[in-house]
Amino acid sequence: ENLELIRAAASRVLERKARLANRAPLALPEAPADRIAASALTWCGDVPAPLAKGQSVAVVVFDDDGIPGLGHELVNALTEAGLDVRPAALGTSITRVAASRFESLTADVERVVAVVGCRVRAWKGRAGLCKPLKAVLADLPPGRSTVVGLCGPYSLQGVVPAGVPVLLAYGDEACCQLAAAKALMGGEANGRLPVPA
Repeated sequence: ENLELIRAAASRVLERKARLANRAPLALPEAPADRIAASALTWCGDVPAPLAKGQSVAVVVFDDDGIPGLGHELVNALTEAGLDVRPAALGTSITRVAASRFESLTADVERVVAVVGCRVRAWKGRAGLCKPLKAVLADLPPGRSTVVGLCGPYSLQGVVPAGVPVLLAYGDEACCQLAAAKALMGGEANGRLPVPA
C-alpha cells in the first residue's frame, strides 16, 4: 500500500517536471543589489566627460584597509569596455618608489581614476584615510582626474583637490564597482548625498 502511494507521488512529480521542461525559461529580474548600487551613485562636483573606448586611463586603487582584490571589478569592467587601462595600487605605507611610479603613471595617460576604499573600522583608531594616502590623493593631476569613492563621503571630506569630481559608490562590493564603471563611461548617477556637503 505504501509502495503504491510512493509510485503515485513519483509519477505526479515526473509529470510536472515534464510540463515545466517545455515552458520557456523565466526571465530573471535585475538583482536588487545591482539596482540599489546604481541608484545610489552620486556625483559631487561637475560631471566629467565620459571615459571613451581607446582612452588611456590610469586606475589607481587607494586601499586604506588591505582588502584583497579591491577595485578589480571596476578595472575589469573598464578594460572589457575597450579602454586602455593601466592599473596600480597604493596601500597605507607608501614608499618613495611607489610615489614615483604613481607620478610617472599619471603623467603618461589621458585620464586618471583614483579608486578610494576606506571602510569604517573601530580598530583603525582614526576616521578617514591615512596620511600617506591623503598626501598622494592631494597630488592628483587637475583637469583629467576623477575620484571614485568605494566608501562614504566622510572619508573624502577635505582630501580631494578642488575641481576634481567625485563619484560616490558608498561601498566596495562588486555591484558598487560595476555601477561606478558604467557611470564613468556615461551612465546615470542620480543619487544624493545623505547630508549636505
